[in-house]
Amino acid sequence: MAKRASMVVLAVMAVVGLGLIHGSLAQQTHVVGNVTGWIVPPGGAAFYTAWAAMETFTVGDILEFNFATGNHDVAKVTKTAFDNCNSNSPISLVTNGPANITLNSTGEHFFICTIGQHCSNGQKLAINVSASTATPPPASAPQPSAPPPSSTATPPSTTATPPPTSSAGPPTATPGPNAEPSPEGGSTPPPPPPPPPPAGSAPSFAAAGFSFSVLSVVAALLI
Repeated sequence: MAKRASMVVLAVMAVVGLGLIHGSLAQQTHVVGNVTGWIVPPGGAAFYTAWAAMETFTVGDILEFNFATGNHDVAKVTKTAFDNCNSNSPISLVTNGPANITLNSTGEHFFICTIGQHCSNGQKLAINVSASTATPPPASAPQPSAPPPSSTATPPSTTATPPPTSSAGPPTATPGPNAEPSPEGGSTPPPPPPPPPPAGSAPSFAAAGFSFSVLSVVAALLI
């Protein structure tokens, strides 16, 4: 979080710095004649012509004329008045030095000193003003870094695989050691025969028969 805030602060400072730099580049102050200032030049009009050739003038720039009040002035005039050093109808006139004049339009601009023969002796200036440079786009603030890809793994499927269907039938019970073997064909076995009479029952039946015979004979005699 602190790192992102620092980046935002640096971006804002960069934008402000670019704005200041652009402002200084878009509006320059040109000191006419440099250290010589605005005077009757020793070399004539060629002096200010050579100075202007070394400068680049754009709309919004400022011309600074350094001169002593009362000794010189600066008048903005037409090209015809410039060529003829005619100061009768100047476009503008500044008599107090130093004078700062802002260049508000493109094209040729002409300046002269209206005092005495100063213009005829070379105290005159002609410049060409171009349009201001294009404003560079402001620096954009850094964008936050993209979030890291999600580390959440895809959960495995919870659908259980059904167990394979067994084609085998139910298990066959294993007969015990005392179990009767199953007859062939799966039919019900016949019931077992009745057990034989006990060994001691035969004399009983014989005695009963003998008694019955005796009784039959007795009965016959009595009749």
